[in-house]
Amino acid sequence: MKKILITAFEPFDNQKENSSLEVIKSLGLNYKVLPVLYQKEIYEKLLLEEKPDILLLCGQAGGRDSITIEQVAINMQYSKTKDNNGVIKLGEKIIEEGKDAYFATIPSLEIVERLEAKNLPVKLSLSAGGYICNLSFYASLYYAEKYGLDTKIGFIHFPYYEGQSNIKNMPTLSLDIQTKVMKEILKIIS
Repeated sequence: MKKILITAFEPFDNQKENSSLEVIKSLGLNYKVLPVLYQKEIYEKLLLEEKPDILLLCGQAGGRDSITIEQVAINMQYSKTKDNNGVIKLGEKIIEEGKDAYFATIPSLEIVERLEAKNLPVKLSLSAGGYICNLSFYASLYYAEKYGLDTKIGFIHFPYYEGQSNIKNMPTLSLDIQTKVMKEILKIIS
């Protein structure tokens, strides 16, 4: 049986909740809550201690109207949003000697195609952004390669759930639908 490690982030940017964490909590599976910090070492330690067969990193992407399966992690930190220690990064590499980018090692395109065929709100995304989500994705792929780990790694972004944001016209998706999609993803990769 494959060891699947699922992670979600704590709330950030003065928010009370993080949709990725709420989705993961609702699954009733083991998961790890990660801090929203510019610290790549977190992912090195996570991989070396847990040694999962599959690592599914999950984060929140306010403003998106669908769950997005990320395909590319870039070696760049750029966001005007502070991390939970107040740090801002405006153009630094994540790992100085690292490659420019890595592709997900889970079957992102297959997941999207299979879930779209079921009319579920899922899209392929070619950018995990420049904030902590991208850092977690990139660092995990980098360290898996560095240490010769066979871990398959992917990143899933969840939109706000209904009632989470009080910003007018902010796209949302019900927590029930987001949980259903996550369960389908787990079926495909297990």
